[in-house]
Amino acid sequence: MKLPALTGCVGIVLATAVVLMAGGCSPSPKAAPSSHTAAVSAVVGDFGGGIGDIWFDLERTGVRFVIRGTDPVSWWYASRSIRASRETGRSLVVHFDADKGVIDPKGNSPVFPVTGLEYNDRTMELQSRDPGEDKGYLGSHAERALAKGVGQALAGQGDEAQASLGEALAWRLDNPLKGLALKTRGALVQEQVEGQFVGPDADSDRLLMQSFGDLRQAEQLAPNDTAAAYALGEVLIDLGAYDEALGHYRAIAERWPDEAFWTSIRIASIYRLRGQLQQSLKQLDQLARAATPSGMAYHYHRGWTLVAMGRNEEAVAEFTAGLRSQPDYEGAFDMRACALARLGRLHEALDDDRTAERLYRKLPTSGEEARVRAFELRRLARIQAQLSAAIAAGKPATSQVSCGGWWPWRMVRRERSPVLSASLRLTDKPVYASPLSSPTRSVFSQLKPPSASGSRPKWP
Repeated sequence: MKLPALTGCVGIVLATAVVLMAGGCSPSPKAAPSSHTAAVSAVVGDFGGGIGDIWFDLERTGVRFVIRGTDPVSWWYASRSIRASRETGRSLVVHFDADKGVIDPKGNSPVFPVTGLEYNDRTMELQSRDPGEDKGYLGSHAERALAKGVGQALAGQGDEAQASLGEALAWRLDNPLKGLALKTRGALVQEQVEGQFVGPDADSDRLLMQSFGDLRQAEQLAPNDTAAAYALGEVLIDLGAYDEALGHYRAIAERWPDEAFWTSIRIASIYRLRGQLQQSLKQLDQLARAATPSGMAYHYHRGWTLVAMGRNEEAVAEFTAGLRSQPDYEGAFDMRACALARLGRLHEALDDDRTAERLYRKLPTSGEEARVRAFELRRLARIQAQLSAAIAAGKPATSQVSCGGWWPWRMVRRERSPVLSASLRLTDKPVYASPLSSPTRSVFSQLKPPSASGSRPKWP
């Protein structure tokens, strides 16, 4: 699936999640972002447009970005990069104006103007008209406040986003838009918990229950939105409600058969988290037997389970296979370093940890990914120092140093939260609409682990 690098000025990469690419001549110099500019990386889904205008979606998010009124040269490079991102699985960073978002009246999805595209430490600056200037995009005050809140949430501006979303909810919104507001607020609270708490405790669980309430209501208001369903599953995992999370993902697969691959990945990750490694591996191997498209997501999670089982040679092979489809996924280098160190291949492990560090440094420095970025950079610095010392001292051939200190949310098993039994019945199946219809792809959907098309995940 990987295409050769394009000749030309710019590459772009999208991640929530990944990915565009171009190479060649020097792009415009990088400018300091304004206070309202945000950055996000994720996979390109649909895209289109004409000369001077481009629109594109981030895969599995429902967020649309537009480049309108740019000069022909910038348009050509940007459109070529967007197409390449979709096809190659390499990463692109999109800079956008979080304050100028609007709601597309045709799809109830947020739309933001792009201010820049970044690839490989190079930045293309872009001029894009406010999408609100276009007929049909003006929207109501409540819709403007909602779009602004979504953009601020993407930008990691938690307090501002809470205020904007609260303002939107104070007005009358139809059910899908109210569901979007509640889903965004619920996901934002969950992300703030993961960023501010080093692990679960009574305060974090109280906030997670607030998140659960918003997401549950969002799921009921917009029952065709898979994003709300996936986000609700994440909160269940954060609360240690593993049985309920397993049932929830199975219900999603039953409701939407085309989600079977991603629900299987989630179910396998829960089994692994609970130490049920054979069940985790069996769940993943069923995907292979079904000839389901795999790519990084399958290889990464299978490799992770093999590492947990101590089958390190096989794990190295899985991560290596995944990197053929997504060669810039930092998590695969990080995990492969663990398997290599256990095999005594310390120099290779150190090289992978250094590569992971370099790739983590390319993640946006604001928003949700900034928390993972800062955590992993601290962790990798400690690991590299210990590996370097072990190599210099000629210490024992094998090492566990690359295999610990993981992100504390959804990578480390916790006890079931005591607030659950007294507060909620979580065994009910999600409330889904009938008849079956195509799910809405909305902001803060589950950022899936990278597939063959590429995507940067939330852990796991």
